[in-house]
Amino acid sequence: MHNFCREMIRKGLIFLSVLLVSFAHPVHVSVTNIEYEQDRKSFIISFKIYTDDFERIIFNKYGIHLRLGNEDELKDQQIYIDRYISESFQFVVNRNKRLNPEFEGKRMNEEAVWLYYRFGYKQKVRSASITNSILMDLFNDQTNLVIFKSIDFEKGYRLTNSERNIIINLTK
Repeated sequence: MHNFCREMIRKGLIFLSVLLVSFAHPVHVSVTNIEYEQDRKSFIISFKIYTDDFERIIFNKYGIHLRLGNEDELKDQQIYIDRYISESFQFVVNRNKRLNPEFEGKRMNEEAVWLYYRFGYKQKVRSASITNSILMDLFNDQTNLVIFKSIDFEKGYRLTNSERNIIINLTK
């Protein structure tokens, strides 16, 4: 039964993501996948953010036009991307200090930019605290979907302007 519920949550979040992308972007949503890779002793975190919204927040906060995916794309864009992610996403494991991300890569499609980061963590994961306020200072109706997976635990969360934080306890 547990696997059935987990699969239903996962399929529901995937369906919601596909459904939201298929519209002409009338809603404000991002998707964050957080997965612990035990062999690499790291969390791999991917952010899917609509490109137009992401470029708008970078311009509003820093006065910079990224021009993602264009021939005249900003050369030192990574400075501003990393700065924004660092300011808008906090990740703490086992109530220790905040983990600092290492940029792994970027991928673009028609509507969205995917950003990939790695957070190294070598100890056993007992709990996680996540704050995800991506684009919430731009849109009051922003929703950030978070999927967290660590070894035998997987769960989806919905964060809004009124609820930006998650605390996950992995000990039973």
